[in-house]
Amino acid sequence: VIECTATVTDIDGGIGTTNATVIISNTNPSIGSVNISPATPGVNDSASCTASGIDLDGDSIAMSYEWSSGTNALGSGNTLDLSTTSLQRGDTLTCTATAADGNGGQAIDSTTATIGNSAPEITGVEILVNGTPSGTALAGDSLSCNALGYTDADGDSGQFIYQWKVNGAPTAS
Repeated sequence: VIECTATVTDIDGGIGTTNATVIISNTNPSIGSVNISPATPGVNDSASCTASGIDLDGDSIAMSYEWSSGTNALGSGNTLDLSTTSLQRGDTLTCTATAADGNGGQAIDSTTATIGNSAPEITGVEILVNGTPSGTALAGDSLSCNALGYTDADGDSGQFIYQWKVNGAPTAS
């Protein structure tokens, strides 16, 4: 509460006094920005949401986060494991951040990201020595590289490219 008192004294020494008061109300916090990282997450990524809150009253701010896609709630907290959702490439992911100051004031803001391509994962690779998997070869043996397959969370087709190295240095054959 802030109070202002005015006093007046007349020429004969009479004094008149009155005052006025004003109550300082809580000011809502504000949110400077909301960000999702990575900016274009894949379906198996973990997405993080960050936001910066400011409170002009100096109140401490508690941040909370809600994740959604369209009208579907996906979770809460500042991170979301996208592999636990049914999101697909091209879907929109929304993070809504709420800044609360503990005195009833709050601010809400959100941002979106589009689900992007997920990199394929190679199941394994082996070197065949004279047509047989082996870890040892002799000079003159026939060597071939064999990829054991891959998975792609987006269902994309893929193509293998092989590169040979001898003692860490790339070689043509």
